[in-house]
Amino acid sequence: MSTASLLTEFLDGWPMQPFDWPTRNCCHFAAAWIRFATGKEIELPATADARSARKALKRLGGSLAEGCRRLHSGLEVPPSLAQTGDLVLVPVDGEGEGVGEALGICSGRDAVLIDSAGKPTILPMDRATNAWRLA
Repeated sequence: MSTASLLTEFLDGWPMQPFDWPTRNCCHFAAAWIRFATGKEIELPATADARSARKALKRLGGSLAEGCRRLHSGLEVPPSLAQTGDLVLVPVDGEGEGVGEALGICSGRDAVLIDSAGKPTILPMDRATNAWRLA
């Protein structure tokens, strides 16, 4: 099955549940995609809220990008070279105590992220600042 088909299947099956720091944040979305597409488990640090998420990121090197580098073994590539299925990091408008960026999945010319309702949402790939190969 192609990566594009896998991504469509993953997104079609993604449960629409509201954003939740402990169980439904962008890192859970990215880790679920990796597990779905490759079978690889990513062990994420526990986060109860935005403050604990920032503390977890600090322990992982200080940023979401550094945390992705440490927890995901995919090769980092320029976002302009990202392929369908690759992980991407995109700046987002923080809601409340948000961290200001989110992990998503490249779907070609767009990046798929989850919004506060847990619904996949599309942003242009040219907004991505980092990208990592799926595997």
